[in-house]
Amino acid sequence: MLITEDLKFSSKEKEEILYNSENIPDNILDIHTHVFLQQHFSNDRKEEILSTLIYNQFSFNDLNVVNSMLFPNKEVENIVFGYPHPDINIQDNNAYISSQTLNSFFLGDKHYMTYCKQELDF
Repeated sequence: MLITEDLKFSSKEKEEILYNSENIPDNILDIHTHVFLQQHFSNDRKEEILSTLIYNQFSFNDLNVVNSMLFPNKEVENIVFGYPHPDINIQDNNAYISSQTLNSFFLGDKHYMTYCKQELDF
C-alpha cells in the first residue's frame, strides 16, 4: 500500500513531469519492478519484517497508480518480479503475479544472496 505522502508532487514537480512528457516515448517498457502483498510473508515474523520495509506491500494497483502519475498519457508495460526476501512465500508471490498478468511465463532465474543459508567466502 502506497503512502499518500509519496504520491504528492509539488507544483514544480508536476510541471517538470508534464514538460518532460513530450520527450518521453508514448510506449514505455519498465524492465524491472517488484510486486508483493503483505500476505506473502510468513505469519511468524510478518509484523517484524513489514516494519523494516519502505512499503508494507506494492500491489499491481499501486504499480498502476505510480505509472499513471509518473507517465501521464503514456502506455506503460512492466516486466514484473516477485519480492526477493528470505521470509516471503515465493510460490504465493509468483501465483499473485501470474494471476494479474496476461503474458505470464518464467524464463531463467536470478540468485539473490538473501536466500543463502550460510555466509559465502569469495
